[in-house]
Amino acid sequence: MFEPLRLIVLTPETTLLDVSGVQQVQLRLSDGGGLGVFPGHAPLVAEISSAPLWYIDAEGRHHLDLDSGILQISSAVVTVFTSGLQTRAPAVESSVLEEGVRFERLARDVQHTMLQGRKKATA
Repeated sequence: MFEPLRLIVLTPETTLLDVSGVQQVQLRLSDGGGLGVFPGHAPLVAEISSAPLWYIDAEGRHHLDLDSGILQISSAVVTVFTSGLQTRAPAVESSVLEEGVRFERLARDVQHTMLQGRKKATA
């Protein structure tokens, strides 16, 4: 079993967050995809976009609205280097909704295609 994560969020001026015992971290990468980090995750360096960072520890689920930055995962430490907290209303809400609509449309299309394939196979 892997040890819980330590999550550190740094800006050039200060440490925004330094918490141990983290069970999960979720962030949005600069390519628009989401990333879930669990204990035992492989080492990684990636660019993150301005979006909420979510994490779960023994006290529950928490989030920070961060500006874009760099993510580094090594061993059991998740470090985010950012310019700071978002000072404007995050636009990620609408993009998440749009992503959900696209996913639902894709799921319906896949289901329809599968049903058509079954009908052809039984005919």
